[in-house]
Amino acid sequence: MIRDDNNDDNVDKGEIIDPGFTDLREFSPNTMYVDYDRDNIYSGEEAIILTSDDILQSSDVILSAGKAGLRIFETNIYRFADSDHNNQYGANETIIVEASREVADNILERSDIILLEGEACIRSFLSDILFLDDNANF
Repeated sequence: MIRDDNNDDNVDKGEIIDPGFTDLREFSPNTMYVDYDRDNIYSGEEAIILTSDDILQSSDVILSAGKAGLRIFETNIYRFADSDHNNQYGANETIIVEASREVADNILERSDIILLEGEACIRSFLSDILFLDDNANF
């Protein structure tokens, strides 16, 4: 049993009243996250993507928007995935354009356009990270 104290339709820490059995499942191998802080642990704030490998590509599907270590070029709507965390664009890093806003942010979302495929700190979920399968989407 869950009490949604803040009415956001999400289960937050402290909202589980009576633990019980649920239909929890492991993520499929092609459901991955962008390890924004490079700690090899999904934080809940990081983007989740459907991908065939660890290269961010235009064919990948952003399942859940989130932090992705994106840095802004001098032109506001262009960003790059700073996979080596040195705050400079390097060869093999993904280039993304912000399609939904006038000014770029550091959130990877479905409306973003991947201009150049490349590295983006994409990691597989550990086997102890599970999700509640309402729609069999992941």
